[in-house]
Amino acid sequence: MEPNVISTLQRIYKEIFLKTYDLSRYIFLCGAGSADSVRNALRIELEALKVNVLYPEDLFMDMIAIDKSNDLFSFERLLADESNAICVICESIGSAAELGAFVQNDSLRPKLILCTELKYKKEKNFIISGPFRFHEKNNGQAFYYRKDNLKKLAKDISGALAQIPGIWKRPSIQKEDVSLIGMINYIPIALWFCGTINRRVLFDILREIYKIKKDNLEFQILFNASVNYLIKHRVLEIEYGSKKYDDQMRLSNSGLALVKKKLFMSPNNIEKIKLIDQRRCDMMYLSLYSKQNPLVKT
Repeated sequence: MEPNVISTLQRIYKEIFLKTYDLSRYIFLCGAGSADSVRNALRIELEALKVNVLYPEDLFMDMIAIDKSNDLFSFERLLADESNAICVICESIGSAAELGAFVQNDSLRPKLILCTELKYKKEKNFIISGPFRFHEKNNGQAFYYRKDNLKKLAKDISGALAQIPGIWKRPSIQKEDVSLIGMINYIPIALWFCGTINRRVLFDILREIYKIKKDNLEFQILFNASVNYLIKHRVLEIEYGSKKYDDQMRLSNSGLALVKKKLFMSPNNIEKIKLIDQRRCDMMYLSLYSKQNPLVKT
């Protein structure tokens, strides 16, 4: 792989991405998995408020299908660490189990939001008397909703996000700052400059940029989860290869519009536009005049 590609994308990260990153909020939303669940209805309301919703099944199921040694519980713990906030809608056996696990975790509790139906608030059951009371006693956020007014619940959750410590933290290029959210936001910008790129090539480029060792399993999981999120939200288009993860990726039309808005609708000046044009010319030169196109795996 030609080092010029890595250095150019590294400059794009430092000079452009970090200055256009919009500090979006990402919430890990737990609840029932059925199509008519409160979780799915609430997701629509939250996304209308510009809150990005993460479902573990959207991000990790392909990794579980490929490698039977993987399990969703381990991935959920990783997603909990990576998310700005965790919101548990206590509406199923599975979400009750998640509630019990998260509320006892001292590191996750500050960003934990609990929700259950208003009709259960005065009941003397274990969920209310145990995890909910414990969480509220420790200054945790808890909401009691009505199913016919999920707009209010979404607004309450959106407001609660502002109270979570570190939610507006910006990414950096330091190894310890590698994150799912950072890659979800950087990958589309990288593809805007690159055009079509092989999935494995992009992985290797990001690994070099972040100075990650080849055998770092967590980085592999975060990268693949980021790609899955972008495909699920139709930001990326993918042409699947014959081998595992040997795919060609490009921005969709909506992805192109999204990146263009981030790059050119944020505060602009002549120098910034010149810089964007210069970096795009650098990538075009590398693609056209390199002995072997460094962006396509052959």
